[in-house]
Amino acid sequence: MKKLFLAGLTALMLVGCAQPQAATTEQECPECEKCEECEKCEECEVCPEVPTVAELPGNVDTTKEYKPDANKDETKPCEEGVWNPGCAAITKDNIDQYLNREDVLYIDTRDYEAYSKGHFRNFECIPFFALVYPMGGQPAEGKELVQLYSGDVKDPKPTYEESDAVLEMFFPKDKTLFLMCQSGGRVAQLMSILEARGWDMSKVYNITGWGSLTENAKLMESAVVMDDYFNDLAFDYSFSNLTKVAE
Repeated sequence: MKKLFLAGLTALMLVGCAQPQAATTEQECPECEKCEECEKCEECEVCPEVPTVAELPGNVDTTKEYKPDANKDETKPCEEGVWNPGCAAITKDNIDQYLNREDVLYIDTRDYEAYSKGHFRNFECIPFFALVYPMGGQPAEGKELVQLYSGDVKDPKPTYEESDAVLEMFFPKDKTLFLMCQSGGRVAQLMSILEARGWDMSKVYNITGWGSLTENAKLMESAVVMDDYFNDLAFDYSFSNLTKVAE
């Protein structure tokens, strides 16, 4: 039995060698399945496929054009530093190549209400308008400013002394970030804030939004769609133990 086992093991180790008689023992050709080791055999007939991680493109597709104003027909060429979703290099058409990577942090910036009704696996929810920046740049009338920043997204005003530290907790500077929302618009605003606060923008991607990405049938296989259980839940957003910046 032991001899049969060793013979079978040797046969497996010789797969890929065109002339196995040239290597009759384990010691002569122990790793000929590996393409780079095939010179140990006289000839390598077939090199096995080695899983590879697709190289990330730049975060802006400069071959595209975008509309600065959605209500006008005017278009402009996409350039480095334009975070508009129309310039996104990773979209519904190619995102399949870049999912489930260990070197990427996937973030959904929609509110929890939208996230709970449907989201993609492995995407963390960090509500942009609720926690990072108020819609329109200022809190609604009669509402206290809770978000980390206000004002112009290109020159955001910190609400707290700890705003930058919390922002980095949400969006780590040492990670490649894939950001999505409903259409990509609020991600563009977030990217402007990150740029203004010192992020390396070559590592930050606007991958557009749920509305577009769900058109990818293959991607939808990984979507998590919740039931109506969450419809009756109320969500409240706030920070505690942070120091408001003196006005």
